[in-house]
Amino acid sequence: VLPELLVQVFHQACRTEQLELEAYVKQLNAFASVCRHWRSVALATPSLWNRIEVLDVPHVPWKAVKLCLQRAAQSLSGIDLTVSFEASRDADFQELVEVIKYYQALYKRINVTWDYWSIEHKPLTLQFPQLLSMKSNVLGLRSLQLDLSHSSQLEELSLSLPVKLHIGNTRFERLSSLSFTGNGLRVGDGERTGSFIATCMEIIRAAPRLQSLKISQHWGDSMKSDDLDTDRVQLSELRCLTLTHLRTGTTAHFLQHLRCPA
Repeated sequence: VLPELLVQVFHQACRTEQLELEAYVKQLNAFASVCRHWRSVALATPSLWNRIEVLDVPHVPWKAVKLCLQRAAQSLSGIDLTVSFEASRDADFQELVEVIKYYQALYKRINVTWDYWSIEHKPLTLQFPQLLSMKSNVLGLRSLQLDLSHSSQLEELSLSLPVKLHIGNTRFERLSSLSFTGNGLRVGDGERTGSFIATCMEIIRAAPRLQSLKISQHWGDSMKSDDLDTDRVQLSELRCLTLTHLRTGTTAHFLQHLRCPA
């Protein structure tokens, strides 16, 4: 059987939208056990392994997750990871951290929702050179440092967690959607003393082609008059602007520093 046809058979028989990850991996392993030819085709096809989804399950199947990551990593073609889970154990949280950290150079898309607050954990610095999209709501990563200075291809960024961002002099020319929720956002190598909104503005300045911008502060002090640079930011392609839970004065001051289509 031609490899291309065999891959189509594998995809149809193991459709990820119909099988949970453990069952999906078990089915693929069964096909890979038929003969050497089938095994070589299965292991050499990144598309069978590089889309990993774990949604609303009682326990994360870490063995299956890691097997997919190991086999996807062999091709260096990029990995999509989606995890939505309410953790109840520190062990699960540490597994997630290690999985993200170990394969950080390969992720293209990350969508992680982890409603768990870990009391103690080490500071974590992550770099995603292949990253195209990141959506993250992980309460536990209070010491996260996210280095986006090599993620110039980024197209979508949505963060709802305390995080320290490093962007260097990177320009995000392809970034079209940006969303920040919370109050723990900082930018730079040193400790940031400016307001949450001023920090958001530093990212906005590096993304001139934004089409969607959403900012929700939830809590915090009003913006000070000297928090923002005097230069206004031109966002000529912006189509959607959403500002919620900001103080009235903060909203007005922020809008004064934007140039958007009418």
